[in-house]
Amino acid sequence: MEGTASSVEDDGTTVSCSLDWILSLDGAPRVETDSLEYRGTHGGSVRRTVLDAAGDGIALWPDVFGEVVVRSLRSGELEILIPVNQGAEGRFWQELSRFRGSFTSDHSARGPWNCAPFDIEEGGWVDTEHTASGSWTLTF
Repeated sequence: MEGTASSVEDDGTTVSCSLDWILSLDGAPRVETDSLEYRGTHGGSVRRTVLDAAGDGIALWPDVFGEVVVRSLRSGELEILIPVNQGAEGRFWQELSRFRGSFTSDHSARGPWNCAPFDIEEGGWVDTEHTASGSWTLTF
């Protein structure tokens, strides 16, 4: 699963984000009324860089690993859930808790992604504003 998001703000601030994950699903799906549900793990990295107009700023790139739930919906959509992020502190992690997109004809799925701030302000490191919009792609 790969994703990018970016924005340029009125004050010259630029935000760029990326994610690069591998999803590993376990066994046969559980059949639900409106979906097939797969469980497994995800892992990889995510990156957020925020630079002011002078080029000064902060870049954070945590590695992630944990449970993933993937639902193939009968409507032709795909839903990816990261349960540990659903109740996490900070908008950054909450935006990484649920992805929804559509299957495409090229053995992939795509959807929107918002890269929100880490909501930190300590030791001179500040990331409390500016959400960047982008998209993700999952190739099968």
